[in-house]
Amino acid sequence: ANEIQVSVHRDVTRGTKAAEEAFLSAAPIAFQSQNDTLTIESHAASRSDGWSLFRVQRTEISYDITVPAGFEVKLRTSSGNVAVDALAGAVRANTGSGSLKFTGVRGPIEGRTSSGSVRVVGCAGPVNVHNVSGSLKIEDVAGGVQGSTGSGSVTAQFSSSLRSDVQLKTSSGSMTLRVADQSAFTLDAATSSGGIRSELPVTIIGSAARNRLAGPINGGGQSLVLRSGSGSIRVLKL
Repeated sequence: ANEIQVSVHRDVTRGTKAAEEAFLSAAPIAFQSQNDTLTIESHAASRSDGWSLFRVQRTEISYDITVPAGFEVKLRTSSGNVAVDALAGAVRANTGSGSLKFTGVRGPIEGRTSSGSVRVVGCAGPVNVHNVSGSLKIEDVAGGVQGSTGSGSVTAQFSSSLRSDVQLKTSSGSMTLRVADQSAFTLDAATSSGGIRSELPVTIIGSAARNRLAGPINGGGQSLVLRSGSGSIRVLKL
């Protein structure tokens, strides 16, 4: 059935019960359904509600949304974590401050966060994820991957041979890639500051470079591009 279930939890603490009720009244949650689109919005009220240095104030809100597997979703929050599981439709998720996690998504993924980790596990792809500050983890994605972080480590694991091109970047941080022993792909790894090591033999074409390792592995195949502005790069066997 094409049924959508939404569970909302709000936890508000203010100096008085009246202040809590006033805040909730000034920041309603709006539901709008039009054609095949459901929009859910909530905006915090721009008021101090009698703020005091000696009062504990807390405002938390969380959504648990269940949709049919084939739905496309667009998720956006200024501050908070986003997790998406087992969807077949396209997914777009953005958070200003918080982590992103995608598990078992079979449709294309686009994800952005300014501050927080990004993790993609067992998805079909293609995947396009970026963060400004935080770690990036990719595990067993079947489709193409483009991922980057401005500051943070990058780890990736592919249990079978790459089916599409993969490109991973970090401006500041180490990179670790784990692949099956018989994986066939064409490696292009480079770092401005740091070493590069591969446990799988790389056939170097042309002259070797100090901070770059490039060439086919196990006969070559899909392109695997790794870039680090400052940090080591390791290609390891599973």
